[in-house]
Amino acid sequence: METLFISYAGKFEAHLAEKISYNVPKILAELMMTNHLNGALRWVIDCGCVTGLTGVALEKICDNRRGIGLSTSMLKQAGQKRISGDLTQTNITDYLSQSELDFDYFVCADVLTDIGDLSILFSLIKLRKKRRRRLIFSTEYADSGSFFLELSGRSPHSKLYMKQVWLQNLAFFYLLLEGR
Repeated sequence: METLFISYAGKFEAHLAEKISYNVPKILAELMMTNHLNGALRWVIDCGCVTGLTGVALEKICDNRRGIGLSTSMLKQAGQKRISGDLTQTNITDYLSQSELDFDYFVCADVLTDIGDLSILFSLIKLRKKRRRRLIFSTEYADSGSFFLELSGRSPHSKLYMKQVWLQNLAFFYLLLEGR
């Protein structure tokens, strides 16, 4: 996956803007503000931050951001956006299993389709977080099954699978962006 992101880094944002009118970071940021009534968010982690588009969308609504991603090329682009926050080059599950998780929100914008089986990711967040906090994410839906690897390298998830993972972690999960 890291090799794919390294080769894609230079054309990633242009592809999103020109080909698919990408607006997921903006939608997630708006949902976060709507559902966070206590003022500014203190800490947010952008799991799979790539080139920092979500960090830009979050700039005005949270005090501190941490971005984690696989590609040093994409993280370099995120750093050039001069959004405040730390950037770490690592695998998401490695980071979540080894770090203190004291965040108001865990954000996964278009990263779940790069993971496939979400049970480990969701369990790590649920079990290792310090306080009751929120996860917000986007995903692509498959019509049936649980999840599968498409020829494109992406793994959509069925609604049934997402509901099962959600029910296993009911006390933790808060928002699911559906149909966008």
